[in-house]
Amino acid sequence: MGFGGSPPSGGGPSGPELGSSINYVAAAGAIHDINPAGFGAGVGAIIVTNGGGATSCSGLAAGSEGQTVRVTYADTGSFTLQSLNGGSAAANRFEGFADQTLLKGMSVLLQYRGALNGGNGAWGMA
Repeated sequence: MGFGGSPPSGGGPSGPELGSSINYVAAAGAIHDINPAGFGAGVGAIIVTNGGGATSCSGLAAGSEGQTVRVTYADTGSFTLQSLNGGSAAANRFEGFADQTLLKGMSVLLQYRGALNGGNGAWGMA
């Protein structure tokens, strides 16, 4: 319950709603500037498969300020989001303390912020 006895806004006890979910089949190897079919401001979750291989991804199409997206890996290989990798356009990059490697069933939360990446914008990784 929030202050004053009212429930918190934005989705109740499980947190805010993230939006719709889309599936994305990634190629194995290095991929850059991905823009999955159906991706846009209303998408809050991307479920990634890649045929069980290993994929390194340097960027996702730039989002809108504050857009939050959960990326979940649902295959048997690995999916790595590379932090500030020059393979993608500056505004499409991920920014975090280090690269994030996802194995089957793991997720990472991304939030788009224009102030990241030296003011060029980026997806912050949490």
